[in-house]
Amino acid sequence: MALSGGERQRRYREAHPLLTERDRLVMCKALAYAIVTIERLPRQQQEVSDKEAMLALLDQRAPANLGTEWFLERAIKNIDGTEFTA
Repeated sequence: MALSGGERQRRYREAHPLLTERDRLVMCKALAYAIVTIERLPRQQQEVSDKEAMLALLDQRAPANLGTEWFLERAIKNIDGTEFTA
């Protein structure tokens, strides 16, 4: 039986994910740095809707074993110079 176009696409996406695990981690780190940077701007310069959207993305993409807070805490420590991460 031939597969429908939608089923072929679904199977292809499952076999070839757009993001590797490494990509996902890098994206989460970048989002955390952006969120922390926005939070440190003077209130009138903070892009609140962008920060909220980034936080939602981070919540969705952060691996369950690490979580959103882990990425945010690491970004804060790195920016403050209290911890170095590679």
